[in-house]
Amino acid sequence: LAMRTPAGSECPHYFEDFHRGRDRQECRLIDRTPAGGTWAPDLCGKCRVPRIVMANACPNLVLEARVRPGESVMIVGIGGRGTCLMKAARFSCASPIIGVDVHDSKKDVLKSLHGDLFINFAKENIEESLQRELGIKDVDVILDASGSARSIADTIPLLASDGRYILVGFLKPGDSIEIKDPNRLFGMSEGKTIKATQGGRFSPSKDIPHYVKLYQAGL
Repeated sequence: LAMRTPAGSECPHYFEDFHRGRDRQECRLIDRTPAGGTWAPDLCGKCRVPRIVMANACPNLVLEARVRPGESVMIVGIGGRGTCLMKAARFSCASPIIGVDVHDSKKDVLKSLHGDLFINFAKENIEESLQRELGIKDVDVILDASGSARSIADTIPLLASDGRYILVGFLKPGDSIEIKDPNRLFGMSEGKTIKATQGGRFSPSKDIPHYVKLYQAGL
């Protein structure tokens, strides 16, 4: 059952109880997420979870929330999926946002989405570019939308001590991922995590008209 949040949207994770003098409000998504942070009513106005739930009919969809404004995010592969991920990172107040691709033309895409740094990993060393341009040596969240075994192997070592690596792009059948220097996966606090995403159940005849309606509604 979805309740209406302080921002006016219906969300299955928001709960409130003002019955008989009670004064209780909470985000159960944040509460059940390790290191999820502290919920406050103003966060609902910035949260995109209600729109994600409304736009995705997959019964296996699992969401995790961490309230960490200012986290660094790297998107590997700036195609259709990567562009969406970059927008989501900006909505989440991530900073800096780094885009990695093998095509220089993607630099203009990153600029149009207000990204902070573009790296062509076919020409540049990613770790050296991060240190030179941003003064950082690791990244809090890395989202791979490329499906490239090489790019994944090259970017996993760049995770921060409690960083999260999310696999969004599908690898070619038979490909394997090399983890270079696996001792670097042991973080100083929570440890690093690597997760794959679930693609959902897409029905073009039903879902495309649904997405068109969402776009026309400004969502």
